[in-house]
Amino acid sequence: MNNTFTMKLKNNKVFMIHMNGGGTVMIKIKCSKCGAENTMKATFCNECAAPLDDAKVICPVCGELNDRKAKFCMGCATKLSEEPQKEEENLQTRDAVPVVEEPRQTVEETSSVDDSIRSQAAVKTPQAKPKKKGKKLWIAIGAAALVVLIGLFSLMGGSPEVESLEVSYDGETEAGTVLDEKNKGIKVKGYDKDGEEYDLTNWSIEKPQTLEMDGESTVTIAYKDLSVNLTVPCSTSELEEITASYSGDASEGVVLDSENEGFTVTAHYKNGEEEVVDGWTIDTPQTLEADGTADVLIKYEDKEYLLNVMCTTVTIDRIKAKYTGSTKAGVKIGEGNEDVTVTAILKNGEKQEITGWTVDEPVTLKEGKTSKLKIHYGEYDCVLNIECTDLSKKQYKEKCKTYTYDEIARDPDDYKGKKAKFSGKVVQCLESSESSQVDMRIAIDDDYDQIIYVVYDMPEGASRILEDDHITVYGELDGVYTYTSTMNAQITIPIMYAEYVN
Repeated sequence: MNNTFTMKLKNNKVFMIHMNGGGTVMIKIKCSKCGAENTMKATFCNECAAPLDDAKVICPVCGELNDRKAKFCMGCATKLSEEPQKEEENLQTRDAVPVVEEPRQTVEETSSVDDSIRSQAAVKTPQAKPKKKGKKLWIAIGAAALVVLIGLFSLMGGSPEVESLEVSYDGETEAGTVLDEKNKGIKVKGYDKDGEEYDLTNWSIEKPQTLEMDGESTVTIAYKDLSVNLTVPCSTSELEEITASYSGDASEGVVLDSENEGFTVTAHYKNGEEEVVDGWTIDTPQTLEADGTADVLIKYEDKEYLLNVMCTTVTIDRIKAKYTGSTKAGVKIGEGNEDVTVTAILKNGEKQEITGWTVDEPVTLKEGKTSKLKIHYGEYDCVLNIECTDLSKKQYKEKCKTYTYDEIARDPDDYKGKKAKFSGKVVQCLESSESSQVDMRIAIDDDYDQIIYVVYDMPEGASRILEDDHITVYGELDGVYTYTSTMNAQITIPIMYAEYVN
């Protein structure tokens, strides 16, 4: 028969004492894994089955946790062995009186026992008087009641009947982090058959793991007969390469070194992540020079990156000009003409359009002449040659060449735009009633097998051209012309637009 009784010391501190039948004190030990109480003789925890080698002995008087090899309680000096206790040796019960209180009111922290009580309990007092039988009876009755209440309390507050586990992790993920019971980032929840959730703490990890770079570690978390795996990827990754860019001042004289804030260095890791980093260095600083570039070697950890920075200060090597306006005779070209474009050729090879240029004097285009426009920009000069497309009558005729009929009839597209002259007999002449245009068919060298179609805009006051006239035409060839004859046949012959007719 087990008995539990309470006792009150002279300082009104209250304790519970567990007794086996025959006056033997019941000593219990506490599992270091789950906190469950076990008998002194137990080898494995009856709650979580963990070994009880490092279990703590619970003092039956003050509740102090003691080393398993201790013979006396460190808190109250009670003897820690399940042996029959002689009344004169049970010093903790000296002057104790029966107390009838609710179980919750009898439990006190062992730390509340003051030093004077501990010192009295640790020394045997020869003058101690034997307990009276009446007091023992009251103690036995109170102990029995407490045993029942404590048993009910244990049933109500025991470990939950968990049927499934759920685990999460919100701790460190850097290389070197250990996944074990001490890792506070591991959160284990249990669920009973009704889905009720419990935060579990008395779980275990049989084989702890250490996170390694670019890897992931898996541990098995166990609770009673349940287990669940937790996999944690390591956030620390191997640096594969670095890249760099420059957005700072790039004018002449700027120094490119480790103190220049215009650099941005990005680290690229094996797991695909990127980050802008500090702590990079430039062992050999460079100074930007006009029209040049600087190669800067940037280092970060064991990686290097060669960045080319171009100086924004450039100088002009030369200038050139282009004219896109009319080239007719009489056109005047001078300073500020929108059809003149002046371009600066920089020493770094780039081109840049410039304004604010000047000319020595304007030019006026003349027939058959090439005008020279002298342009200035600062200390740089260039000459723009502009050829007038209008020719004098003599110049025009001199540029006209004589081709055979077979040449222009066989490959008409090859002669488009070429200046030519032909002589022959006017076979047909058609005048327009609405303009001065005259359409003619001319037999070259009076050969009716070599007919050419000629379109001519007659000058005002010029004499009419009649059929059977022998003439020489000067103009530009324009391929072939197709018309329908009086016999309703399709005829294709070379065509020319005449500028002059003799």
